[in-house]
Amino acid sequence: MSGFLGFNTRGHFYQCPNGHVYVITECGGAMVESKCPECGCAIGGRDHTLNNTNARAMDFENIGRDEGLADNPFAWGRGA
Repeated sequence: MSGFLGFNTRGHFYQCPNGHVYVITECGGAMVESKCPECGCAIGGRDHTLNNTNARAMDFENIGRDEGLADNPFAWGRGA
C-alpha cells in the first residue's frame, strides 16, 4: 500500500453545505445520494454528478495530492 492512507488513485474529499467533510471512495465520483451524518444535508450525487450544494474539501484534497493521491478524473473535480 502506498500514498495517502494506503491508496493513491481512489477516493476524493468533499463537504456538505455546512462544511462537514466526507469522502467518496473508489473512483471518487458521486453515484449515491445520502445524508450528512452530522447535519442531515444531502451529500453525494448520481451518475458521477456531485450534488450542486456540495463542494470539494480542498484542504484534504491538497494533503492527499501531496501524499500521492491521483487527481480527480471528473470535470467537476479537476483544477485543485
